[in-house]
Amino acid sequence: QLVLSSDLILCFTEEQRGNIVALAPRARSRTYTVSDFANLCRYCTANGLISGNTIGDRLDSVIANASMVRPMLPASQDIKDPYHKEFAMFQDAHDQMGHAFADIARTLEPSRASHAA
Repeated sequence: QLVLSSDLILCFTEEQRGNIVALAPRARSRTYTVSDFANLCRYCTANGLISGNTIGDRLDSVIANASMVRPMLPASQDIKDPYHKEFAMFQDAHDQMGHAFADIARTLEPSRASHAA
């Protein structure tokens, strides 16, 4: 029920995404890995495919373009779980998330996204 009521679901790995989609197939179009959604946002922004003035409208615009844009995107990259790993793994995960969320923020709320860069 939580999945079906969500506007967007972001996962760290393709395996997590697959598990969610298997449980709730109707959520497929709104379920992405963090890196895949960031790539989608970056592409849509760079190619003028975003419309709307609200975060919700802009999110819907990105999702509406996903199937058309997907062939042009790089492969999704999992964010590896750093739990019980060396500090460098935590830093890598932090950096991956920071860059991805900055791209997403610039697309969905460009007027307030400068702090995310």
